[in-house]
Amino acid sequence: MTLKTSSSPACSKLSAKNSHRMFSVGMVLPMVSEHHAEHFLRSVEALCELGIPVLALAEGDAESQKICFELSKAYPTMFTLLESVNRNRSTILKQSEVLVFPSAPSDALLKEIIEAEIVPVMPKRKGFENFDPQAEKGNAFLYEEGNFWKFLSAILRASENFKFEYDWENLKKSLKDVKL
Repeated sequence: MTLKTSSSPACSKLSAKNSHRMFSVGMVLPMVSEHHAEHFLRSVEALCELGIPVLALAEGDAESQKICFELSKAYPTMFTLLESVNRNRSTILKQSEVLVFPSAPSDALLKEIIEAEIVPVMPKRKGFENFDPQAEKGNAFLYEEGNFWKFLSAILRASENFKFEYDWENLKKSLKDVKL
């Protein structure tokens, strides 16, 4: 099966991100059991059905790859599976408003996304505060690791808060203050 490239419909829609704001989700961790790949894979269908584009690197175990190919067939304009090469990883980083982490990301990856001003959706972690729109505080969307429903809820909270540009920009500014 041929992997999609950055010329796919979902990527084309996202390339004009600055002129037309669209919430999009990226995933760059390998899809394997130790990274709770099943949580990400279960969330893709819900996100696509809700009109939220998802981009992911095609890296992982055989079962995850099989599920990804099935999802890309079912949602060809919403789920973009890219070959796991640096160029495509950069595409995901540029075109995603949030990166999802079904398991704890490395400090190096967190530093990279903080510099790129990409909001993380990840398990609770020291140095990060769950975003609270009423208090206008926080720098990420956090959840309890290993809990699919809290993982999905965190992504949906991010998508709702993205609609409020002032809050979203403040969230990204707060992210810059994180010390790893």
